[in-house]
Amino acid sequence: MRNISRLAIIVAFCAGVIYAQEFSVAGANAYRSRQDWNGLLQYCQRWTRSQPNEAMGWYYLGSTYGLGFKQPANAVAPFQKAVELKPDWALVWNALGFTYMDLKRYDDAAGAFRKCVEFEPSKANYWNSLASAYSPASRTARDRSLQVLSTSIRLTPCDAWLCAVNVRCSSSRAAG
Repeated sequence: MRNISRLAIIVAFCAGVIYAQEFSVAGANAYRSRQDWNGLLQYCQRWTRSQPNEAMGWYYLGSTYGLGFKQPANAVAPFQKAVELKPDWALVWNALGFTYMDLKRYDDAAGAFRKCVEFEPSKANYWNSLASAYSPASRTARDRSLQVLSTSIRLTPCDAWLCAVNVRCSSSRAAG
């Protein structure tokens, strides 16, 4: 009887150790650096189940779908959960914006990029992202894109110039 009790304690302890696995950026990046997308997906799914209120796990889950598996439609919900948990995290808003761009949901992308510039207005790359969301749309939106780019030019002229070239290229691709 005593041996069964010890065995039960050992099993319970091991189960607790397995369940209480620590999740981290370093742990996720280990999979990412090996481009082990299936391993990263499983890691992120365990992370978000174990720590559902941790925005970083949701961010990595969205990145896994979007970048690793090239499945932007599956990336939207995890990114949305991440910004719900940490609404002032511009990096996730940016990732959500590019996910919307991949899905050709330009209005949603512009909304996400507007959040980026709201939280980090001095970062020219977020202004450039916002301009890129406007460029494939209507002429009015392209005019708005140029207005946004003028803000970016004041922040970092070189980056804004590169974005302006991309906006013209995007417009040409959209028209062609």
